[in-house]
Amino acid sequence: MQKGLFKLVEEGNEKVHLDLVQLVSEKKIAELERWNSVLHDYNRLNQKMEYVQDNFEDFNKCVVGLVEAAHERGGAFSYPDHDQIMREIRRTLLNLMMSIRTLLDHMETSVKRQFGKKSEQADYLKSLTSHEFDTCFAYGFFYKLRNYVQHCSMPPLVYSENIIIKSNPSELEIKITLVRDSLLDGFTKWGAVKSHLEAAPERIDLISIVKDVMKSINNIYIKYAIETSYEDTLAAKAGILAFIGEDDSYSLEEYFIGTLMVWKDGRFDFSTKALSTGIFRKVKKLEEWAVTV
Repeated sequence: MQKGLFKLVEEGNEKVHLDLVQLVSEKKIAELERWNSVLHDYNRLNQKMEYVQDNFEDFNKCVVGLVEAAHERGGAFSYPDHDQIMREIRRTLLNLMMSIRTLLDHMETSVKRQFGKKSEQADYLKSLTSHEFDTCFAYGFFYKLRNYVQHCSMPPLVYSENIIIKSNPSELEIKITLVRDSLLDGFTKWGAVKSHLEAAPERIDLISIVKDVMKSINNIYIKYAIETSYEDTLAAKAGILAFIGEDDSYSLEEYFIGTLMVWKDGRFDFSTKALSTGIFRKVKKLEEWAVTV
């Protein structure tokens, strides 16, 4: 059995083949697999944050779509329109809630499994989430609102379109709000958030809440990723780059470890496993974050 590093080469007329770059020892294979594993661990973490970002974008697209539709119909809508509007708002909001909770739960589980329940890293994550809960009303409120939705009811939303006739031409103002008193009456487990919720306006602006929550989630994720993944992930990237002979800007997916098995009857098997160099694009973002934190 022989193992080697291969590079994907493209020629004219869309012809593609693998060129052998060098033979690879079992010791180096083990090292490459370890680096690959580190990159995949970071990618799995990053994907959970990407799910949150995707759902945030879906929520924003929903709001933008409402504004565009409102302009088309001049601010007048029927009950079927309103029913569809509320369904779409709730759908995108629930998806965002669940992806945020999934991210936070998985980070907590991962850090305890990797470093230990009483590790500095686990304490650091707890301090990040506690800080946002204590200092950002939107974060703590959104966290509890997800529990309200899971155990009690769909969020009590009010959607309104108001024509502002003072401007020329007249404008349409879109508002999506949560009914404070319905939230307080329908749920008893607001905890430390309750006093802040009681002091909030009767109609709580949902769009502002979502934007503030995303700032908190980004802050938690970036600091957590740098604390738990930065050094090992950058070391894995550097090791693979040195092995394949590419510079720091490289992020294509052209390199493979190929294994050739020749059988006694003359048959042979050839299998390949890609080096995870495409993940370098996400690692680059991690490096940029590290400069700003």
